[in-house]
Amino acid sequence: MKEEQLKADGANSRTPKMVVSNGVDRFLADGVLYFDDVAVKEQISVRKHQSFEKAAPLLDRPVETVFFPYKDYKFKAYLRLPRGVDKAPVAILIGGLDTTKVDYRNVSDMLLARGVATFAFDGPGQGETAFFLRLTPHFEETVSAAIDYLEKRPEIDAQRIGIVGRSLGGYFAPKAAAVDDRVSGPVTRMIWDDSGHCNHDRSHYARPAIADFIVCNL
Repeated sequence: MKEEQLKADGANSRTPKMVVSNGVDRFLADGVLYFDDVAVKEQISVRKHQSFEKAAPLLDRPVETVFFPYKDYKFKAYLRLPRGVDKAPVAILIGGLDTTKVDYRNVSDMLLARGVATFAFDGPGQGETAFFLRLTPHFEETVSAAIDYLEKRPEIDAQRIGIVGRSLGGYFAPKAAAVDDRVSGPVTRMIWDDSGHCNHDRSHYARPAIADFIVCNL
């Protein structure tokens, strides 16, 4: 049934996970190959999210697309609930400068298998918002707005909220945990400690574009 639905949707892959993997491949093009071409980067970003959202309802634990308000914008988030848990703890998943809510599928799967719900979103200047919203030094306010939403969900145990931050998100997560006492604790991974080294590892033509993208987004 799932494979038939994928074919009806025009997907060439055999499984939902393969369609999601196709979206991750587009992440590599979005975040690395075309960092110096914002127009192409935006097109790839759109296609990446379309690939994910096409397969998301067909995953073992489906993705619910929700929205929560912060200031003048409603942020899109992906909520996934574990099977057989009435009031699940939840992990808020935060990406970095060039990682998005789509790229957390593997981490989300592992948490769900352990009975933990996941809530992934792109904050200001990240993912889908990067082309019209700027990064903010007060990212923790966006996290607090996300928690306000999660507290209203009866499936979520609001007394057990954690945050996982990747790359630049590895700085946002501890700050959010320090500022908002509703957060039980942060987990950080793949944090930048030397941006010069990071740029050296990328293709030479992308290095100045990465710096420009960061500066323009501040």
